[in-house]
Amino acid sequence: MKTLNKFNFKNEVIDRIMPSLLDNRNPAYLLVDGLYYSGMIIVDYPRIIEIGLLEKLLYLDSNIQFSMFLEKINSYEVIKKLTYHIGNVNTDMKMSSGNKQDYEVLNITYNDAKEIRKELQINNEKIYNVYMYISIYEDSLDKLKDSINKIQSILYSYGLIGKVPYFRHIYLYKSCLPFNINSKEIKYNSKRNMISKTVSSFYPFISCSVSDMKGILYGYNIQNKSLIIIDRFDSEKYINSNICVFGASGSGKSYFTKLQVIRNSLLNTKQFVIDPEGEYKNICKKLNGTYIKLGNNTNTYINIFDIYEHSNINNENIGYLQEKIQNLNIFFSIVFPDLDIESKNYLEEKIIQIYQDKGITFDNKSLYERQNSNRLIIKPKFKSYDKMPRIQDLYDVILKENTYPNLIYLLKPFIFGSLQYFNNYTNVDKENNSIFIDTSDVKDEYMNLSLFVIIEFFWNIVKQDNLQKKIIYIDEIWRLISSKENDLCANFVIQIFKTIRKYKGGATAITQDISDLIINQNVYGKAIINNSSIKAIFKLNEENISELKNLIYISENEKDRILNLLRGECLLIINKNNILLNVSSSEFEKDIIENKDNLERIDYV
Repeated sequence: MKTLNKFNFKNEVIDRIMPSLLDNRNPAYLLVDGLYYSGMIIVDYPRIIEIGLLEKLLYLDSNIQFSMFLEKINSYEVIKKLTYHIGNVNTDMKMSSGNKQDYEVLNITYNDAKEIRKELQINNEKIYNVYMYISIYEDSLDKLKDSINKIQSILYSYGLIGKVPYFRHIYLYKSCLPFNINSKEIKYNSKRNMISKTVSSFYPFISCSVSDMKGILYGYNIQNKSLIIIDRFDSEKYINSNICVFGASGSGKSYFTKLQVIRNSLLNTKQFVIDPEGEYKNICKKLNGTYIKLGNNTNTYINIFDIYEHSNINNENIGYLQEKIQNLNIFFSIVFPDLDIESKNYLEEKIIQIYQDKGITFDNKSLYERQNSNRLIIKPKFKSYDKMPRIQDLYDVILKENTYPNLIYLLKPFIFGSLQYFNNYTNVDKENNSIFIDTSDVKDEYMNLSLFVIIEFFWNIVKQDNLQKKIIYIDEIWRLISSKENDLCANFVIQIFKTIRKYKGGATAITQDISDLIINQNVYGKAIINNSSIKAIFKLNEENISELKNLIYISENEKDRILNLLRGECLLIINKNNILLNVSSSEFEKDIIENKDNLERIDYV
């Protein structure tokens, strides 16, 4: 430590930063806490410096540190010297003896000096003395020598000359510490003056990076290790708040989605999650959310006939019941895909009738009940869940008339069979900030139907509030848009992606098989992708990548990268920037996702 103290470092700083052992007896390197330390001083630069000059050095498998000092120079004094220099060079050019090589050197010097003077006088550029140092640490002397040779070769390819400061490594070490001390013993050899435009070319992080002020962490850029922080609701940066997530099974897309749910919850974002595998139960518990399980072995229900207060708050041209009938027509088009026009008209007539039997008409006021309290009339209350009709009511009306026995037959599964869980009053808390719906017990043949009920349930809640941020996560979205017989359902989903932003919301589409998403002549899949500002592409097979390339521009180099992505890595496409992203999590988040016990609930901000 005696060697270090002579540089007048403060003792408390030394205790925190300085090594416990530093040996500078060898003129070629230092020993720092058992590591071999060397480096180089940049003593010469190319005439023209391009952007990204140091980029290649960032990706070397070596322990490298850069240290760069800038000293501002008086521009007026520099302009005077340049003017004098330009006059001398001009004289030398006129008196040149005819040697072409000498004349070309003088001409380049003359033009460079005039260009710098122009930048200082007209473009208000500043001029600096620039000093650059590079430090290298390795655990063996052979590795250190290899790293020095490798870095010198790269520097030379850029036109930079780096020299190892023999006998002066201790001064290089000092200049690379975070004390803003440029040692006079080495600075003279490194000095080079440059205008500010040229200095900016040394900025090493030229690959894409995103860092929104109010966003959540998505991961880090694999190329430059910068953190990717995105606020999908930032309307000044992004056209919409929607995200598409693509990836093969086991690629990490589900982990990515779970991290999104956990991190968005900390920002008090209202979230609705479709859980096709029943794997979000622990996350729901930690977020103190509402967990709804669809299927026969459940006691949580959603009634497709529910009408929600303020669900059409922004639609002045359509009433509650009219909008509900439109959505019920989609629902029953999934239940009865082959129904003729006459039967459809009759079905709609009976739907209107069962609402009328509950006192609900096309007049919006019919959905409010006047209340009396101690002889005082208080504000009318919107009809509760138990005042809404059910499929049982529709079945009873059609059965009584017995005009369309085919409808009776098709409705029986909802009353007596495997779809009875749709024939109940809603009994879940729709006010919770985190609502998860588990569809793992739903049979494949009824999955489309269940997904529509869930989406319609979520969508009605989303439309009730324009103030709080909200996100709908739709896993296996292809099920809702890939059926050629069910255009009404696909159009409903597309409208959500197109209009959810005006309710301060965003949708996340998740799918595994691209071919299923873009079936139906690419119309619906393409519409979802085009209405998603952010795309996260995890590892896919070559066939899926080829199909995706028809919808999203992906270069051949990016195609190869997608094929070779590791689990938890993806190509993130955002605002025309393509970023290779590593989806990283904290140990706490990992424990939640992996269902570790004895974890505290997460508190909202």
